[in-house]
Amino acid sequence: MGSDPERDRVLVGGLEPVRRIVIVEHDPTWPDRFEAERARIAAALGDRALDIQHIGSTSVPGLAAKPIVDICVTVADVDDDAAFGRSLIEAGYELRVREQDHRMFRTPERDVHVHVYAQGSHEIADYLDLRDWLRVDAEGRARYESVKRELSMRAWADVNEYADAKSDVVQDTLRRARAWRCERHRAVVRRLFDEVWNGRQVDVVDELYSPDVAFDYTPYAALVRGRDAIRGSLERAWTAFPDYHEELLSMTAEGWRVAIHLRITGTQSGHWGPLAPTGKRLEFEEMALLTFDSEGLVVHQRGIVDNLNALRQAGVIPWPRP
Repeated sequence: MGSDPERDRVLVGGLEPVRRIVIVEHDPTWPDRFEAERARIAAALGDRALDIQHIGSTSVPGLAAKPIVDICVTVADVDDDAAFGRSLIEAGYELRVREQDHRMFRTPERDVHVHVYAQGSHEIADYLDLRDWLRVDAEGRARYESVKRELSMRAWADVNEYADAKSDVVQDTLRRARAWRCERHRAVVRRLFDEVWNGRQVDVVDELYSPDVAFDYTPYAALVRGRDAIRGSLERAWTAFPDYHEELLSMTAEGWRVAIHLRITGTQSGHWGPLAPTGKRLEFEEMALLTFDSEGLVVHQRGIVDNLNALRQAGVIPWPRP
């Protein structure tokens, strides 16, 4: 195979021919190896590592794989090599791939690959979608493993060609994984309506929200964080409107976010912010965007409420003239 300037620029050290790809049965010690490497990376990068995740086939229990532990490290700017590259090299990793929006380091033994991406990269979501879906779908695991084993029997000029040959099954699995992820998020939203917002089961907040969730309803209120902030907001709403009720009007899930349009109704029998009880039944709408983490917990809730319409119904401000 001739020289390829672009390939040689991306692959530090150039192509590394392989005789065959080795697929082995799942090793239960792989998660332990990840934890050891995670600790080493965390010590090297400190808070520059925004997240460190075990990805790839070795992160899926029961799935046969190449005996290489893949790790995904999230940083603020992946093209700022000075912020993390030297630290990873000093920690014992070698740079293998340098391409736009991605760096890959590995151990000298080539049994650990460390992929570095910027926060918000779609590749991170893809890795986690693929991992989490294969963890829960036995049929998907079997299909994925079958393709890998069949491809491993062929001769490849480089391991990257083997990876490219898996692209069809990977893309199909990702399509299924994304649909599963969206449905899981929809189920959380339905539980929020049924059990929390209308069911008043405050303890369920701990099941559905991240401990450091951001609750953002600016400019109506200051941005606050944590489950206690969620509970406090609910208690204030239920006190102001003892018959408080939320009705889901529409819901759209895409990726790791869900957008909802809802209607709020209730009789204002308590203080609503600075507004004294009016005894009037109010009806107003809200738009909210919920962002989830890989565990399926809400990490950010951003909402906009039609308070102007509610204040008109309460008689605080006049309705516009015809």
